[in-house]
Amino acid sequence: ADLNNINVVAGKELRLALNAKLGIAGSVQLNGNGLLNATSNNPTTVEFNGNANQSIPAQSYEVFSITNGHTKTALGNVVVVLQSADGSSG
Repeated sequence: ADLNNINVVAGKELRLALNAKLGIAGSVQLNGNGLLNATSNNPTTVEFNGNANQSIPAQSYEVFSITNGHTKTALGNVVVVLQSADGSSG
């Protein structure tokens, strides 16, 4: 799925399905203890693909990629579980 903005409310979780690919063109708001779960159903891919500057939530990602240039700023520690040099898993 390709989305613009994601807003996860406090106490809720957005969990990616097995083999899911989530493209994020806008912002990710994790309110309170809201969670973007990108590692429970491996493999999953999260791609920050906005055509503007983006902030990347501090968390773990299974496969992670950044496309379309512009400044991408990590908001803390970002852990990538599986990533190859060409952007594919494996």
